[in-house]
Amino acid sequence: MPLSNPFIVGTSIELAVGTKVEATREGRGSRYLLRTSSKTVYNKLLMLTELTDGTQVEIISHPTLNSVQGTVYDPDTKDMDEKDILGYLAPQGVHSVRRIKKRVNNTVKNTPLLVLSFYGTQLPTTVYFGLCRIPVKVYYPYPMICFNCGDYGHSRKTCQNCGVCLQCSQTHELAEGDKCQNTPHCLHCKNEHAITSRDCPKYKSEEKIIRIKVDQGISFPEARRIYTEETKKETFANVLQDRLNRELAIKDQIIAELQKQVAALAKELSELKDVLKSKSNDQAPVATNAKASNSRKPLSQTSTSTNSSITAMPAPAPQNKSIRMSRKDKLDISPPTPTSSRNDIRTYDLRNRSRSGKRHMDMSPSTGRSQGKRFSALPSSSDPIDIDE
Repeated sequence: MPLSNPFIVGTSIELAVGTKVEATREGRGSRYLLRTSSKTVYNKLLMLTELTDGTQVEIISHPTLNSVQGTVYDPDTKDMDEKDILGYLAPQGVHSVRRIKKRVNNTVKNTPLLVLSFYGTQLPTTVYFGLCRIPVKVYYPYPMICFNCGDYGHSRKTCQNCGVCLQCSQTHELAEGDKCQNTPHCLHCKNEHAITSRDCPKYKSEEKIIRIKVDQGISFPEARRIYTEETKKETFANVLQDRLNRELAIKDQIIAELQKQVAALAKELSELKDVLKSKSNDQAPVATNAKASNSRKPLSQTSTSTNSSITAMPAPAPQNKSIRMSRKDKLDISPPTPTSSRNDIRTYDLRNRSRSGKRHMDMSPSTGRSQGKRFSALPSSSDPIDIDE
């Protein structure tokens, strides 16, 4: 009978134990899974038989979650009976001992591996076998598969489904001891292998669910729910990763093509540089000879023009500023004769200045008179002048 009002359940348990208790629903709401690490709270919960609204309830210890399992390896106790071993290990908190066996040539033989069940929720690290301390490892059971219908989570004893062949997943009968000769076919993943194959994705997912249950100390429904949520996240992440990988592959192809184009362009550029360099080397001697001839020709022309300029242009005569003539002086200075020397020209280069130091006007060479009140004794440009070198 499902518990319809969760508030009444929570209030009743809180009044019974004096504190809140962590709980989850199981069996479609017909039962609650309560968790507590306090032994006092545990004993109070066991005494609760009725809720506040009068609903009768029963609280019992969980058959599997209140104990943990571990494996030990001891070859010295290989042939000992399991009940005898339990009698020696009971004071250390062990309440169950089960030996792992294997089939060899249709014969079941014992192995040194023992599965020990301890009270509580914490697995001890070691256990004493007499005077020897043996380490304890976490035990992960194999997924439970039904050998009648091939489904997981229950055994053949409690199966209520129709039987199928575990080899081909068909409903046919086989005589005892015969093997199915049909092609293997899995009922869960539709691949070509038997239903009980450990390579089946369904089997691997059941293994992961069992590990979640054992590591977190929770029930199978909770472990299955957690696994489903993680699988959805992993599936979405895988889709994104695949898309990213495809985009990266496309970019790598584009980069590779661009690198090839760059290499081809670099090769063409180097070839073009070699061609231009060879052409420049072929034209270099001709340009040098032309340059040399051109450089010699202007030198001769320059020297000739320089000599002619020296012959045509006389050196300017320095001014004799020590001799000055006043305006009242009426000195008649005649132009120099053709036979005059350079010293005569320098002596002739006299300029009449006024007292104010202003510039005088040129004197006519023909008359020897000044044009105006000021005159200059310099010869005109029309008179020929010969300079003897």
